[in-house]
Amino acid sequence: MNEKLNNPHDKFFKALLSDKSSAITFLQFCLPPEELSLLDLDSIVLTNNNFISPELEESFSDIILQVGLKDKAEDCYISILLEHKSYKDPYVDFQVMYYLAQAYYRQIKNKEPLKLILPIVYYHGEEKWEMKPIDTLFDVNQELKKYLPSFDKIFIDLIAMPEEEIDKLANTFLHPVVQLQRNRFDLSKSADNFKRIIQSLSPYTSRNLLQSLFVYSLRIYNFERETFKEIIDNIPLTIKSAIMSIYDQIKIEGKIEGKLEGKIEGKIEGKIEGKLEGKFEEKTEVVLKSFDNGIQIALISNITGLTESEIQDILRQNKRI
Repeated sequence: MNEKLNNPHDKFFKALLSDKSSAITFLQFCLPPEELSLLDLDSIVLTNNNFISPELEESFSDIILQVGLKDKAEDCYISILLEHKSYKDPYVDFQVMYYLAQAYYRQIKNKEPLKLILPIVYYHGEEKWEMKPIDTLFDVNQELKKYLPSFDKIFIDLIAMPEEEIDKLANTFLHPVVQLQRNRFDLSKSADNFKRIIQSLSPYTSRNLLQSLFVYSLRIYNFERETFKEIIDNIPLTIKSAIMSIYDQIKIEGKIEGKLEGKIEGKIEGKIEGKLEGKFEEKTEVVLKSFDNGIQIALISNITGLTESEIQDILRQNKRI
């Protein structure tokens, strides 16, 4: 997986798509029925591949799914390009084309069988974005346009998507996730948005996904303590218990990468001050306390910024594993 997956949206998507049912639902949400019918969705796996070059790191992060093709003894890659830019770039098609060319060339250079790469550009910025075809960017004679590059892609503009399309995801874990991303810029309604998300969750949702969703939400929404208490006051006990476990963990850390601005504070043998990017000793304390509280290693990595192997080293050194 791309080591540059270091913002909360990227990390959360990685956690989300590691769950097979969520990955299948996401593809069903993005792809047209005629293309879905060609894929063996039961074979879907999240890979450790990434095709992002240094030149594109400021524009995208990529998450690569591998899916079998029906009636063929081969599979393909589905590359989810998470759009980073805060503005609508009219030249994004050229970046996607560059990405695909490098990805195919890597397969050739590594002497791998060529696999189709189906690109999905996932944009959840604040402004609606109507992406225009490449040929509209050139002022050339119609006869010469045949020499312009042409390829297809799936472009998801979450802000422009009709609400009824998103509501088709009801009764799946992806529904509250998409709603959270769609409404994250309306901070005046953040408490109501988060409350609706919590109320829509199934008590059977895996604990790992719940933890990832709560950490992601608290990174986006900077709730005052009393506001947060009011939000979770009347929710089902099973979900409330999970939320409070995460909330307490955030309280222990003091801050999540500076996003909570010191409003959630706690102590681990005295106050931990500053951001999680602080002293390694503080992160070690957070790792041990998190692990002792039943938090999964993948989520500890998400919270602290340490790699999973670094966390495992800390746990071994302190005789936790």
